[in-house]
Amino acid sequence: LKSSEFQAIDRGIECLWKEPRSDGSSQYSREVHRLFLASLSEEDRKLLQASEGLGNSQKAEVAWLERKGFAYTERDVSAWLA
Repeated sequence: LKSSEFQAIDRGIECLWKEPRSDGSSQYSREVHRLFLASLSEEDRKLLQASEGLGNSQKAEVAWLERKGFAYTERDVSAWLA
């Protein structure tokens, strides 16, 4: 059973575009994800966001770059897929 607050949000986003883009996300899925993150406590949100994105291998590579003092620029692959 959905809460009345959730039902209101659901009705508000049902008109968003659901067709996936080249990165596999849609306007609808991104908004659902944003609302989900907003519903979490700050501590839970930070924990979840820290576990997203880079895999363990990439995290180790970034840690190595930082340890060695090399500069790098964060990029999201979706910038090249759009």
